[in-house]
Amino acid sequence: MKDTLKGRFRPKNPIKYIGNSENIIYRSSWELEFFKWIDGAPTVIGWNSEELVIPYINVLDKTPHRYYPDIFARIIKNRRIVPTLIEIKPEQFSTLPVRKKRQSQKVFMESLERYYKNGSKWLAAKKYCDEHGWEFLLICKDVTTNSFVEKNNLMLEAIYRAKQVISG
Repeated sequence: MKDTLKGRFRPKNPIKYIGNSENIIYRSSWELEFFKWIDGAPTVIGWNSEELVIPYINVLDKTPHRYYPDIFARIIKNRRIVPTLIEIKPEQFSTLPVRKKRQSQKVFMESLERYYKNGSKWLAAKKYCDEHGWEFLLICKDVTTNSFVEKNNLMLEAIYRAKQVISG
């Protein structure tokens, strides 16, 4: 798998960062781009990255894990502050994989495991957000328009499939 861009992000508006603004790590070029946007967005009054921990059970291995959502933000929407968890993922990590003709079984199984792991995380995060009156958003990059778009339908589908595995 190709190496992804990683590094420290230095915000232009450190006062908006909820936590230690000297320790913001981006793990992809998309996260870096989104961090730049959220740092300057006038509708975002505070944010942090990977500071919140949500316990979850992976539906495949049935063991407890810890999920660190990419971003927590306080966003002004319709003249009120809405606490929001945001996960940034490539769309292919958010859709049920279909085995391609020349794809090895190992690569296909890895993508399937990643999909169900994401569904497990998002199931726990959605429950956490519902309990706290927060929003939970899946954001993907649209490579044709080079913009970020909400893909909550994909998140909800992954959550639904994870629930199906739990139910048997």
